[in-house]
Amino acid sequence: MSIEQYRTHYARGLLNETYNSRDSLSRYMHVSDVDQARFVIYGTNTHAKYYAALSSKLLYPKIELFVSEEEGGEEDGKKLRGFEVISVGRFANYIEQYGEHLKVIVFSDQYPEAVKRLQEMGLNPLKQLFDGRYIFDLKELDNGYVSESDNVNKVILTVESFRSNKGGLFVYDTASSSYTKHLSGDFRTLLRYKDGYLAMEDNNGMLYLNSDYEIERTVALPDADLHGMDIHRSGGSDYAYIIETAWDRIAVYELESGKRVEQIEVGKSIVNSTPGMLHISDILIDNERILIAMASRSGMFTRGAFKDDGAILGMDMHDYIVDEVYAEQLNTPHSLIKIGKDILFCDSAKGMVYCNKQVLTQFNGFVRGLHFNGYGLYVGQNVPRHLPYLLQISPNYSNDTGIHTFVPSRRVSGFQKLPFCGQIYSILTE
Repeated sequence: MSIEQYRTHYARGLLNETYNSRDSLSRYMHVSDVDQARFVIYGTNTHAKYYAALSSKLLYPKIELFVSEEEGGEEDGKKLRGFEVISVGRFANYIEQYGEHLKVIVFSDQYPEAVKRLQEMGLNPLKQLFDGRYIFDLKELDNGYVSESDNVNKVILTVESFRSNKGGLFVYDTASSSYTKHLSGDFRTLLRYKDGYLAMEDNNGMLYLNSDYEIERTVALPDADLHGMDIHRSGGSDYAYIIETAWDRIAVYELESGKRVEQIEVGKSIVNSTPGMLHISDILIDNERILIAMASRSGMFTRGAFKDDGAILGMDMHDYIVDEVYAEQLNTPHSLIKIGKDILFCDSAKGMVYCNKQVLTQFNGFVRGLHFNGYGLYVGQNVPRHLPYLLQISPNYSNDTGIHTFVPSRRVSGFQKLPFCGQIYSILTE
């Protein structure tokens, strides 16, 4: 592409007000208050300079300044097409002043590294950082940008058996599109713990794994349709809070001894129903609060009888009394995780991923399993079960199991089919 073609293509994409309207860009960049939002360009490369040359013709967004990627380089304090340029060091003060109102459009030749650096400075990678080339439909000029799924080499998966595919703990190599199966079984939640992992397998219980995914210890758990798990430290000890879905309760185990020390009867505090009819699926412990996801808040977990009855409820860790409806009108929610200050979860049957009660992204399949590595959000998708019920929610469902890699700063995703998998439950990356 010649330089003139480059400039023409760039200007056409940048100034296309049909697509880059105030409303569309506000939605793209999660702008809730347009009057308080502060827009900044990070980078001073060729793309950034062309943007500066054309920005006076833009109705929105209005850029305040440019940030040089150098700590205290020659550009600091100078002007770029009339805009002030500050060093990344001085930008720290700007972040402190404007906080969550900042929206940073990134033009960098080292894009993933730039996102990581800005995240370390305190900016939210889910809602404050955006790839300028993708905003203005200029990804054709990519020249080697890291794609949606190429920034990580190994993905760790726990999988339930389904149809002819057996469950287990798998490590998938994205570079070679190959996998290694380290353990067999019907695995559910996998968490990092100390120098290894803590895994839950429905038939064998709680497994303490080393960094090579080898079992070093097993704690037997009751046959209770085990689902979610989280770890909480209190009084110098670590405790695993484990969802026993068949009984709508939470079992608490002290991890050093492996002893069961408490159980929380969630079902009895919500609705007087047959055990298991809430179908509690996951748990997140956050600042002395417990969030629990369930398929049927009213206790009607039978096929077709719990549409839009799913919820995430909150309770205090000290009295275990449910006192909060965090989210409702969900369909089989799973995968509660916390990223910084943000709480994310899957509204599985709708294919949605929420961030702080707002839809972050959506896919055309049953989603479960969430992991964010600072750049991409990894979302598991599963072959649908109970299809007649699911078709009440969506007129069409993907029949593929695999992983979506959603990059929040670009608002686009890639998908990797994993035909060897049964039902994905947990995802981590190396």
